[in-house]
Amino acid sequence: MSTKPQVARSANAFSCLFQHVSKAFVERVLNNRSVINYLEFYYILY
Repeated sequence: MSTKPQVARSANAFSCLFQHVSKAFVERVLNNRSVINYLEFYYILY
């Protein structure tokens, strides 16, 4: 029965790591002006 809390702890750590990575990725994308310009260009096309 000791495996269940361990799995929950690892899942919690994974979700925390995923949030951290996605936050860093979003910040990097927002800091990159060329990506924003490309998205605006793509949005204007449609």
